[in-house]
Amino acid sequence: MNLSSRRGIILILVLAGCATNKAPTSESQRAEVAQTDAARTALPEATAEDRVQRVYAAARLGNTAEVITGLTALVRQNPDRLNDSIGPFIVGVLSDAKKKLPHGSSLPLLQALYGAGWKLKWNQEPSFAWHDLALLLLEQNRLSAAIEVSKCQSSHQPWATVL
Repeated sequence: MNLSSRRGIILILVLAGCATNKAPTSESQRAEVAQTDAARTALPEATAEDRVQRVYAAARLGNTAEVITGLTALVRQNPDRLNDSIGPFIVGVLSDAKKKLPHGSSLPLLQALYGAGWKLKWNQEPSFAWHDLALLLLEQNRLSAAIEVSKCQSSHQPWATVL
């Protein structure tokens, strides 16, 4: 079952729930609600392609927060999808997040990228991202994690010596 089929099922379930504005009172109504809840929770998990489509749809809509959330889920669930072709997109998303979202909003994505061992084209470390991640970790008093992130940097990068 693909994402659009699941959305249709969820929409039907939500509309069915909205059709009655009162709590179930009879045993048959309670059973119907239980069946609806069971059907809702029995839906299969999203695939990697579903996650990719969610990210690109949010990007087309200009919803940077949703792009960050979707990309974080994609990186955590499907780190194999990180490749050279998605690198420029991620760089743009991180840049947009700094401009448009509250400070620190990209922390979950940065942590997921770091955990997945994300690299740029030609196996280069994304030092700008690790710099931001280290600073965000320092702000949370997570010194050991910030030091670990800073070890990924080349020795010629000035900020690495600060940590």
